[in-house]
Amino acid sequence: MDIFKLVDLDHGPVSSELDLTIDFTVDILPAFELPQYSGLKVESASSDVSEAEVDEAIAQLLEQRAAYNEIEGIAEVDDFVRCTYIGTLGEQAVSDLVTEETGYGEQKDTWERAGNTDSPKIAAISEALVGMQAGDSKTVEMEFAEDFAVEAIAGKTVSYKLEVAEVRRKELPEIDASFCEGLGLKDAEELRDRMRDNLVQRKQQANAESEREQISRQLLDAVEMEIPQSGIESETESVLRDFMYKNIKYVVSTYDNIQCPIIGFLLKNNKGVTLLGDNSYNKFELNKIKNLKKDL
Repeated sequence: MDIFKLVDLDHGPVSSELDLTIDFTVDILPAFELPQYSGLKVESASSDVSEAEVDEAIAQLLEQRAAYNEIEGIAEVDDFVRCTYIGTLGEQAVSDLVTEETGYGEQKDTWERAGNTDSPKIAAISEALVGMQAGDSKTVEMEFAEDFAVEAIAGKTVSYKLEVAEVRRKELPEIDASFCEGLGLKDAEELRDRMRDNLVQRKQQANAESEREQISRQLLDAVEMEIPQSGIESETESVLRDFMYKNIKYVVSTYDNIQCPIIGFLLKNNKGVTLLGDNSYNKFELNKIKNLKKDL
């Protein structure tokens, strides 16, 4: 009997004067035939790297090492501004009306990007910061849509008193000898070579993962198995934990009666791969499966 998982264990009273009886409840590994694995077809993308991709990688590196220096002049688009704002609706403070989404009420010493058009929290504030400098203040109005998610201010116009404390501007480093030396490189040419090599390795790794996934998918499609109930339950919990870890906005508070197509997909694929790779399955000829690519 091949055991998949111990589900429950129960025993009676423990005493030196009594026989001890232990009841085990287990799930059994499902039996199935190893599918044909030779000759499986997989698709693999090119691992070639263009000069444009190298340029983009270097640009990202420069962004990561950018300095944000304080300036004395006015804020331009994409400058970062430390500011304080307080919202009012008529004579009432918005912070008294909105207790959960506090960012719509007031913020003290918060950083905002001037002229930010990438889903700013309060667009009127982002727009107003352009042209302001440290010590400036002004009042701006924000008209929220009728279907706005925060009910207390939906369809209403909120006044915000805005004060600027500091302006910082992003400055990218120059690719000079000092910059390259800090990366352990000789010059800009070696930097490009290093970036190109890294990109090739990433593509090769992505291709290898894609090939493994394609092989697993084809094997799973060729196998009919009944997943043990304990496996379904543990995989369901794993999927939901992953959802919560990734900060899904609306998380179901209970696992009961959940209807989610992705769970069914992951149950089959994730747990199926687990079972296919279980070392207790001698029938799988794991030494051959691990070298599937050699047989393709």
